[in-house]
Amino acid sequence: MKEYKFIMIASTTRKDGIARILRDLGLSPRTCDLEVIGGSNFFLRLPSADSRLQRLFVALDELDLDPPWDYRTEVHYDRSDLESCEYVHLHVNRAARGDTGPSFGTDYDLSTGCPECGTGARQSSPLRISRGSLPKKARAMRTHHGEVLIDHELATDMMIELRSERGLRQVEDRRLLTPLPWWQVLPEVSMPPAEASTGFTVDPDRCPKCRRAGFGPARDWRPLEFTYRLGAAERRALPDFVSTWEHFGESRIRYRPGYVLGFALPDILVSNRVMRLCWKAKIKGLQFVPVRFIG
Repeated sequence: MKEYKFIMIASTTRKDGIARILRDLGLSPRTCDLEVIGGSNFFLRLPSADSRLQRLFVALDELDLDPPWDYRTEVHYDRSDLESCEYVHLHVNRAARGDTGPSFGTDYDLSTGCPECGTGARQSSPLRISRGSLPKKARAMRTHHGEVLIDHELATDMMIELRSERGLRQVEDRRLLTPLPWWQVLPEVSMPPAEASTGFTVDPDRCPKCRRAGFGPARDWRPLEFTYRLGAAERRALPDFVSTWEHFGESRIRYRPGYVLGFALPDILVSNRVMRLCWKAKIKGLQFVPVRFIG
């Protein structure tokens, strides 16, 4: 496992000061992973153990930038970190594409969700998406609403290997309502609430009735390692695709000007078998994060 800090700095008025700080610390595109776009947008990735990080943070704070600089923690897991995991947290590290959800033709059974905010409503139709939103080369994608899609070839391999379509559902053309050669990863089983040690943030204004929406990433954007108290027998009973109890983002089922209707969505956990099938198919743009079990 390797840990990095990805630092984002943007300022048109203080760009010379930013460049000077980086230069004084010996940080340039030749010496590290630094990209400068338009002369005023700086994107820098450094190992978390780099001795220059603290000095960089202090110097940037002294510039009092507007907008402020920011960073996230990236953890790169090696196969050796993942091979023994029973389940992993699935991420698609690609730019989102495609409008989906209740405002764009997909149907939901609101009677199965929270009566106040709609969180947890079961998707009752295939996911509907514009054909033009699907990638030409990538084999996995995520939509703007947050759904995860895989191409027909990978979905077929999974259904053959797993001997089941459970957790996968073919998507439809939004206009013609005909099947498309892509499948949505749509788990039918939800995990129990995760341990607080998972590290997610919680919106204090989340729905008071269900309390399932309003979860967010870790404060430093470190990948969430979901942690559960489940015994071995309970883990063996889980299917290959499961969703988290926690739903991320905000659910909006009542029209308000300027808002797009949509639901907070759970994250997706997959079995070791699914992860290995993705490795075998050499799918790019996927990140797997260990799921931890206690008991």
